[in-house]
Amino acid sequence: MRLILIYTQIIKRQLLTIALILLFSNTFGQDGWDLQDYYEYANEFYFKGSYELAIENYSKVVELDSTHAQAFFQRGSCKLKTNEYDEAISDYTIAGNLNKAATREGVTDFDRYSPRGEMNSYFAIGNVWLAKGDYKKYYKFFSIGLELGDNEEHRLMERGKVMIRIGETARACQDSKKARLKGGGYYRGYNCEKYEIEEKN
Repeated sequence: MRLILIYTQIIKRQLLTIALILLFSNTFGQDGWDLQDYYEYANEFYFKGSYELAIENYSKVVELDSTHAQAFFQRGSCKLKTNEYDEAISDYTIAGNLNKAATREGVTDFDRYSPRGEMNSYFAIGNVWLAKGDYKKYYKFFSIGLELGDNEEHRLMERGKVMIRIGETARACQDSKKARLKGGGYYRGYNCEKYEIEEKN
């Protein structure tokens, strides 16, 4: 009798283990997940720094919906982090075009699109070129983003800091001057006045 009770307990434990495995698989194995599940899961991985897993899940999103601009943008950001620069540019470009089309058509689905998405894609592409060490292309794409964003002062300051880093002090001071006019800060330690005097002469 005692032996039967022992076997019964063992079987119960085995059944409980199987049930937990099935529950875990259903919760984390992504069986039957929809687009939003993949997207939220990808975002969690992104913010934890697990970029490869985030890429895998963002890719599931764009397989299910090839017009999901936010997923393309976020996947591009992951690929920038993993030094997959060309693929990052491709994703950012797709995201920018999708956001531009959505804005033009008046789409307001902010889970999939961003009203500032086209502008942010240009900033992001600029940052990819910065990571690749191509400052000319960085300046080109970042500047397009600035034009689309009405020369936001914090973005002007961001570009100015890069110009200082590569020795383009005159350009940095131009950005500093524009930022001041828009109510932003300025770069302490750089004598921008002499560049402004040169502009007047």
